[in-house]
Amino acid sequence: LGRVDRQRMAAEVSALLAAVLQARGAMDEADAALAKSCRAYAALPDLAGLSDALRQRGEIQMAHGIYTRALAFAEEAARQARQANRVGLHVKALLLAARASAAAGDTNATHLRMADAFALVPQDEATLERADCMVALADLLEAAVLTSDRPPEALLGEAQQLYRDLGATIEAEKLQRRLKAMTSTGDHRRPTPVPHT
Repeated sequence: LGRVDRQRMAAEVSALLAAVLQARGAMDEADAALAKSCRAYAALPDLAGLSDALRQRGEIQMAHGIYTRALAFAEEAARQARQANRVGLHVKALLLAARASAAAGDTNATHLRMADAFALVPQDEATLERADCMVALADLLEAAVLTSDRPPEALLGEAQQLYRDLGATIEAEKLQRRLKAMTSTGDHRRPTPVPHT
């Protein structure tokens, strides 16, 4: 294997290891594996891989409640995704930045990041990114961070249909359970978190 192939393999193995460690709840070890992945992707350079690894590091910081670090990782992930011209990764990074801003109590930044994410998504096309934006907005509405003329359940219903139409059955089923729980409790304002990937 050449140097570039070894670097790419190291980056991908570290990212896979991080996913396994996260699934086992070993978040600190997962973050260390992702840090190695980031270094390897940066050395290639592979901006898309770097963006995804940075965003995952931000997700870990969110899970630890370290919102300023989560936001920093999200913003750098968005910058790398923009340079790589990878809209899907850019949207994911912006949604993480919006969630981190909301958790830190910065409503204006939350609004701006959500607006930036929606601006990247074609409104007349069925895409996973559009569904992801709707779910994130519904989360923020339920948490009373943002307001909208559309209720959360309407956004979640539309996102569920998009996921189903696009073959993202796991996401569609999660939303189906969430909507059923919202209907059975009759409480549409209580947050029912959906894991973000």
